[in-house]
Amino acid sequence: MKQFVSMISICWMFVSATAQTTLGITTDKTTSLVFPFAIKHVDRGTQAVLAQQVKEAPTILLVKSC
Repeated sequence: MKQFVSMISICWMFVSATAQTTLGITTDKTTSLVFPFAIKHVDRGTQAVLAQQVKEAPTILLVKSC
């Protein structure tokens, strides 16, 4: 029984570590990402995406397509 529980736990850790989240953004709406800790650095990676930190709330990142 211990081996079964251990194997399930290891599989769950592997699946959660390799999971990816897709973020859908549009030009019509701004998406707010709220993190549990303050954001230290933002690198948007492309000119087609606007990313901006909220000065009053350092845990929120606003993302929008241009």
